[in-house]
Amino acid sequence: MAGTPDAPTTQSRAHVPLPPVPRRQFKVEAATKEQRKLRLALISYEGQGKTVSALKIATRLWEQMGSPASKSESGRGIVLADSEGDSARIYADAPPGVALFDRIPMTDHSPDAFIDLIAFAEEVGWTVLIIDSFSHEYTGAGGVLEGVDALKQQGGFGWDKMTPKHRRVLEAIVRSKVHIIATLRQKKDWVKEIGPNGRERLIQQGTAAVQREQTEFEFDVIGTLQDATLTVTKARDLTGTIKAGQSFDKPGAEFADVLLRLVTAGVPPKPIEPADVVGIPEVVAPLPGKPITEAMLNTIAATVSSLGDKSRDGRNAIATKVRELGYANWADFNARGHDDFTNVFVVAQSFVSKPEPKPAPDADEVKGG
Repeated sequence: MAGTPDAPTTQSRAHVPLPPVPRRQFKVEAATKEQRKLRLALISYEGQGKTVSALKIATRLWEQMGSPASKSESGRGIVLADSEGDSARIYADAPPGVALFDRIPMTDHSPDAFIDLIAFAEEVGWTVLIIDSFSHEYTGAGGVLEGVDALKQQGGFGWDKMTPKHRRVLEAIVRSKVHIIATLRQKKDWVKEIGPNGRERLIQQGTAAVQREQTEFEFDVIGTLQDATLTVTKARDLTGTIKAGQSFDKPGAEFADVLLRLVTAGVPPKPIEPADVVGIPEVVAPLPGKPITEAMLNTIAATVSSLGDKSRDGRNAIATKVRELGYANWADFNARGHDDFTNVFVVAQSFVSKPEPKPAPDADEVKGG
């Protein structure tokens, strides 16, 4: 039909240039079994011995690893983050099987607070961090549920903001450089059973942990406590060192020794090599509107680890820069700071290449010149 443009042919469409598709680079290495840090969850309702069991297990771990001192004022190797009021203080006089420990009162139960707690424990160098209770990160004042409610009142959905925050807490636990024992409260219900006299009776029985669903997936070993007996409900182990269904009466040194065999199997993990960090690798080049990637964080971490005595100054400078860029805290930067990554990384790099200050000349030298 006259006036109708010819339809583009297949051949003409084939010559239309396509934009290049960016592709990530990947590092391939041989899979090896490495030693790892313990991630243990102890679940029970009140009065079943979560706190004292955690302290006894932590004590054995610390002792068997040579009782290394931390950089805290006391030099103790165990720290307990206490969100249960003052409940942990009753063990402060070191009853049998429990070593002296440091305590951090946890009144802020926000996910960011728990991320900062884990980073602080790594910086101080405690061998074991006990989080008592990790349920408060979800149900406590300022926790996930309260955060969702506050965002809903502002007209938002809530979960779209709080779910990433909760996931970053779990990632911090998984990647922690210290052993972590987390206690979790447990929902309970009344169930019927037949007593010794043959009559039916009601007893209390624990059900689900008080935390967000699937949180337990991030722990290697999970045990439930009832009547001072721990029953293993999950064990991420194929060697037979520990199995689901095993029970331990009054868990302490014996149970800790089993856990030690689990986490010390394999070769020591490889440290991040500062030499691997040269400039800004292409794999971590900023992409507008994207969250910070693990590779980007590793780049900053490796740079800071290479600073030696200047590492604390480097971390402080990075934290200051993050705040100057308008982020509430480090977790906030991780969530939405992709476009500003280069600005923060340059701060870290500046400490690597910063020249040592020259001493000022003596007054006599000035006069003599």
